[in-house]
Amino acid sequence: MRHTKAQALILATLTATAIVPASANEIRWGVGLGSIVEDSGYKGVSSETNLLPILYIETERFRLVGPSAEFDLYSGSDFEFSLIGQYRADGYEKGDGDIFAGMQDRDDSFDLGFEVEYETDFGDFELGLLSDVSGTHKGHEASLTYSVPFTLSRGAVSPYLSYEVQSSKLVDYYYGVRESEATALRPFYKPGSVSNVEVGIDSEWLLGERHRIVANVSYVRRGSEVEDSPLIDSASETSLTLGYVYEF
Repeated sequence: MRHTKAQALILATLTATAIVPASANEIRWGVGLGSIVEDSGYKGVSSETNLLPILYIETERFRLVGPSAEFDLYSGSDFEFSLIGQYRADGYEKGDGDIFAGMQDRDDSFDLGFEVEYETDFGDFELGLLSDVSGTHKGHEASLTYSVPFTLSRGAVSPYLSYEVQSSKLVDYYYGVRESEATALRPFYKPGSVSNVEVGIDSEWLLGERHRIVANVSYVRRGSEVEDSPLIDSASETSLTLGYVYEF
């Protein structure tokens, strides 16, 4: 399967655990390498390990890692409202596994939306809304995340809990089976919307002035509309993401 999920997770980690955010008129940029190991969840498809190049750019209001980006529309002392764009790498091709034989490819998408973050003395709350603007799945996704960041001498760690709702169009595109694709072992399936829960830990570490290491470990439990899909072997997904960025 085609994945750039590592870049999206690395952007989230760099944002959630930013040790020293970029100041006014400052431009930070760097290059690096990211890796993600994850369970696919699909029948007959084993865990995957992907290596991906990283381009990192950060200003006071803008952050980019690969095909995922954020732009702050408003930023106060404890409140932030941002425009976000994210490449959704959930697509698959017929050759990715026997379970997909005779099915049409499912493409990756580009989603655009907004994110609101509110910082409190007992943790950070983040509300996000994404919609497909590429015309791929034509669906939506909403999420609510609670995290507790800890700043250390040479790093930062942020445990989090996230609740996510994906629309029926999004779920049907990636986990449904069309009538023309149905077989005796892969029956027609048209799911509705689904709720997912994710727990994880983001972290970032500074090794000298120019070397940054980011890491994320997460566990996702997807709802019954995904679990009941004839394409799915397990509705649980565990992933480990590591990234290295050299900052110029």
